[in-house]
Amino acid sequence: MKLQLTRQVSRWKSNWRKKGDAAMPLWFDPNVWGGLVAYWLDPESEVRSCNSRAARYSDPDGHGPSKHRSGQTSFRARARVIVSSCFSYLS
Repeated sequence: MKLQLTRQVSRWKSNWRKKGDAAMPLWFDPNVWGGLVAYWLDPESEVRSCNSRAARYSDPDGHGPSKHRSGQTSFRARARVIVSSCFSYLS
């Protein structure tokens, strides 16, 4: 669902760039559309987007873009698992 929503918002932004406010879907609330347009026009959101894209497509070791393989596990939870396994090993 999250992936589909991000794709849809990306399509809306692409259409907005081509057609302007005429790209707003008929069923869309004009206040929500105005909020999206304001976000798309915000220079800070553009900087954040460029930084995130650069991080996603970075090539730190020469093996292509880095992949995150920890799933939905947070760094804190992953650290707890590592620490608990270390302490169980020492016991």
